[in-house]
Amino acid sequence: MCDVPLELVMLSDVMPSQELQFGAAKGLHPNGQVAHFLDGAVLQYFDAEWCPLLTVYETAPVFDSVGARASIRGAPASLSLSLWTEMTVPAGELAPGRELAERIAAATAGVIRERV
Repeated sequence: MCDVPLELVMLSDVMPSQELQFGAAKGLHPNGQVAHFLDGAVLQYFDAEWCPLLTVYETAPVFDSVGARASIRGAPASLSLSLWTEMTVPAGELAPGRELAERIAAATAGVIRERV
């Protein structure tokens, strides 16, 4: 258990569309739910018991790759860092939310890194 949320960033060259995210979520939590906020700019994923797993924020292009690399742990040197998607795993049991983030990243051929 962790007392603080885990802040993640997904780096990818493929836009993580809602459909792509939903597919990853359903593969992991077939009876899970998703809530949309701000016209889909924020998606909150829940398991079948409505326990929060992961919040995904709207993807943005990376304009400053030096600044982007400095704000994450273990920035991959070979990734172009063209798209940046912030994610938050709520405090508590972090593994299920982290696994969902990794599944979404895999669907975009992206990577997950922790914020500094």
